[in-house]
Amino acid sequence: MNNKFYILANKYKRKLGYFLLELESDLEHKSEPRYVIKWENKLEIDDAALQIFDKGTEKDKDKWIVVSYKSIHVNTYTVFVVDIESSRIQFRHDNYQLWESPVLGFLNNYQNDFIILNKEGTSFLPLGTVEKRAIYNPDGTERMVHSLTSCDYLKISESNLLTFERPKQDSNNRKVKIQEQQTDTEANTYYDDIYQVNIDEMTLRELMVVYSIFTCDSAIDIVDLIELQPNPKLFQKSFMELDQSNMIQIMAFDSRIIKTLLEFDCEEEDDETADSPIFYKMRHVLEDGTYYVSALNVALENNQIRALNLIINYIVEHQNNYAFFFLFDDIFLELMKQGISVTRLLESDILTHEFDVEEYPAIHQDNSYLIKPYNGSIFQLKGTYSQVFTNFANSGGEDEDKEKKFYKIKYTLNLLPSVTYQNGESILMNELMDILGNTEELEIFRTKAVEDFFTYQWENYAKHLHYFGGFVHFVYVILFFIYCDQVFNERNYDNRVILCWLMLVCLIYPMVYDFLQLKKTGLGEYLADPWNYLDQGHIWFGIANVFIQRTSSNILSKES
Repeated sequence: MNNKFYILANKYKRKLGYFLLELESDLEHKSEPRYVIKWENKLEIDDAALQIFDKGTEKDKDKWIVVSYKSIHVNTYTVFVVDIESSRIQFRHDNYQLWESPVLGFLNNYQNDFIILNKEGTSFLPLGTVEKRAIYNPDGTERMVHSLTSCDYLKISESNLLTFERPKQDSNNRKVKIQEQQTDTEANTYYDDIYQVNIDEMTLRELMVVYSIFTCDSAIDIVDLIELQPNPKLFQKSFMELDQSNMIQIMAFDSRIIKTLLEFDCEEEDDETADSPIFYKMRHVLEDGTYYVSALNVALENNQIRALNLIINYIVEHQNNYAFFFLFDDIFLELMKQGISVTRLLESDILTHEFDVEEYPAIHQDNSYLIKPYNGSIFQLKGTYSQVFTNFANSGGEDEDKEKKFYKIKYTLNLLPSVTYQNGESILMNELMDILGNTEELEIFRTKAVEDFFTYQWENYAKHLHYFGGFVHFVYVILFFIYCDQVFNERNYDNRVILCWLMLVCLIYPMVYDFLQLKKTGLGEYLADPWNYLDQGHIWFGIANVFIQRTSSNILSKES
C-alpha cells in the first residue's frame, strides 16, 4: 500500500513492547525502517493482528491501520487505529481479556466494525464515521451503538488521541482519556494524559430524574427537584444519551441551578470518577446545525454573570490545568467585557503553566529573565528547546565551566496571547489592548500573565516603534526651533528651503503611522478616539505651515 508495508513486532534489542515498523516495498533499495510506534512497555503480546481500514476514499492518506493484540500481566485486549498519513494513533480501546484465554479480532469492512471473538462471546467496536446506529438483540430489543468517532470532538488538538478503557470488569461504564502521543529523539513513543471523561450507563432511576428535569416549567422547579436528590453525582455523570455530556453543563443557562449544584458537598465521594472534570467541551445538536460549546458559553449566551463567576471559580480550584485553556480561548475577551473577574484565572495554571519536560535543562549558568515566542502545540513542548531558545541550543548545564555558578531554571508557558487568535491569525490584539486599557480590575496588572505579556510586547514591538517615533518628533521640534530662529530672529533666508523640506520629511512618518492605524481600526473606531484628532491636527497644520513658508516669497521683509 502506497509502496510501503507494515510489520508489528514484540521485541526490539531484547526489550519487550510493541513496535510498528514502516518499510519500503522496493527491496532492491533497502532503507532503515521507520518506527510508527515504538513503545517499550515490557509486556509480552499475543493473538496480534494488523489490518487496513479504508475510510471510503481512493486516497491512501485516508486509510487507517488497525492493530490488535492481548497483553500479559495487565490482561487487556488492545485495539488501536493509526492514521497512515500522520503516523499518529487516532483511537485506542482497552478491554479486559484473560491472557490464558484465546481471542480473535478481525475487521468487518461492510459495517466498518472490528469484531472480537473470545470465550465470553462476541463483541464489536464501531470504527466507522456514522456516529450512532440502532442494532437489535436476539430477543428483538433495540439498542443504540455509538462509534469511537462520536467522541472525537472531545479532543483539544488534532494531534490528541482517544483511549477508551473499562475501569472495572463486568461494568458497562467507560473511561475516555484524551492523551497526546509523544516521540523522543530516539523515536521512542509514550503517551501523556491530558484529561479524562467517565461515560456512565444510565440507570432507570437516573433516566426518570433527567426526564423530570426536562419537563419542569421553570428554573425554580428544577432547583427544588435537585435539592431532593441525596447527592449531586447524577448531575456530574456523563452519559452517551446526553452526547457524552452531563447535566451541570446543560443546565448552565440559570445561575440558581449552577449555584445549587456546585454547593453540594462532594468530599465524601471516593470513586474512580473523582479526577474527572465536570466542565469540558460538549455538543449541542440544534435545528440549524451542530455546535461544540462549554457551560461557559451557555452561561455567557444567557447573560448569567453569577453562573460564570461560579463556574470559573470551580474550574480554577478543581480543574487547574493548562489543558482546560480551550474553555476560555474564544470567550476570554467577552468575559472581560462583561466585567467578569479574571484575576484568579490569570494567576492559575490554566493561563500560566509551569512545565518541566525533557531536553529543557533544569540548570544553567545564565540566570537572565527571558521571554521567547512559541507558536507550536501546547501539548508538543518536548523537543522544542533548540527552536525556542536558539541562543542556548548548543549549551547545557553539564558542559559549561564548572567554576561558574549554576542556577535553577523555571519555565512558564503564558497562554494569554492565544486569546487574540482566530483561524490561526492574531487579529484581536488591538481589542485585547483596549480591554486591558479600560478595565477597572486593576489586580490583573499584578499577575504574571499580564506583566509578561506587556513586557514582551514592549521589548519586541512597541519600544522600537515608539522610540523611533519619539526621535522623529524630537528632530521635527529642533528643526522648527532652528527655522524660527534663523528666519524670524536672525532674518537669515539662506537655509530656509532646506529646513522646510526637512520638516516635511519628519511629518511623513506620523502621517503614514496614523493612516495605517486608520486602515486597521476602521474610520468609525479611529474617529471615536479624541487623541487621533490631535494627531491629525499636528500632521496637517504642520504640512500647511511648511507649504506656506515654502511658497511665500518673504514672510518678513528684510528691512523690518
